[in-house]
Amino acid sequence: MDLYKEIGRKLITTVVGSYPVDSLNYEDALTRAVTNQIDAGIGIISDGQIRANLIDLFVQDIEGIELRGNSLKPRIVGDLAYKYPSTIDDFLKAKKLSEGKCKLAGIITGPTTISYSIDIAPKFSLTKYNSRNYLIGELADILHENAKELERAGADLIQIDEPCFSLLQKGADQKVKFVDRVLEGIKVPTKLHVCGNISKIYKSLLNLENANILDHEFSGNHNNLNTYSEEDLISNEKIIGFGCVNTMRETIESIEDIENFIYKGIEHFGKNIIVDPDCGMRLLPYEIALGKLKNMVLAAKRVEEKLY
Repeated sequence: MDLYKEIGRKLITTVVGSYPVDSLNYEDALTRAVTNQIDAGIGIISDGQIRANLIDLFVQDIEGIELRGNSLKPRIVGDLAYKYPSTIDDFLKAKKLSEGKCKLAGIITGPTTISYSIDIAPKFSLTKYNSRNYLIGELADILHENAKELERAGADLIQIDEPCFSLLQKGADQKVKFVDRVLEGIKVPTKLHVCGNISKIYKSLLNLENANILDHEFSGNHNNLNTYSEEDLISNEKIIGFGCVNTMRETIESIEDIENFIYKGIEHFGKNIIVDPDCGMRLLPYEIALGKLKNMVLAAKRVEEKLY
């Protein structure tokens, strides 16, 4: 658990996941994503999630779900079953490209977000999959296999993405438990990313048993600074993933502005944080994404030199 030993002693930088693809082919887009993150000095990189959107990337490797294209949701057409570890090929290519220069995260879209992003074929409309929690549970068990494969392949951290959590009005405690099912038994550090306003769900997230790092957007959503207290985090043994650059703006924040915002995060949550962009960077122009990462790393180094 070297990562846990480092947190609080140095300011680790990472990413949420996706990186711009532009018109590049698969190999070139993945290579650029990995090399850019390394050149920027990111401590824990990703494979760039360059193959597809965060839903199709995973459901295409689940038995019983078909992709339909043309802006139609994927749909359930049969019994769901684990078929192949999604993103493992991308992960292994990224691992080879990184040559041990940095740590590498394995990233998985969470079962609740997937469940709200797929349809059920008419002939299955009255089946067990009509129960939302049953569907999420089956997806959680399948994604658990995916998490184990990424860990076996050498992932230094496993991240679960649940962007829909910020929209939940009820049932948050139950939905959060499905994240624990995905991460059951995982030995490497674990991270849950939830973007958007977390004011309605942050107390439920503190109850997670198997996710150690709670990662959110703070630069684009300052209200999130008013959620967890440092005491909350310490008593529940949680670490904050502090989104400190705004991925919705096509401008590069200055090193000074990022540095000052990181200080604000430490003031709220303490030194047991890691820093990253608010969310994935896939929709940004390539030059903007790279510039944000470079300035974020330089800002983090300044803070680390002064406080750690």
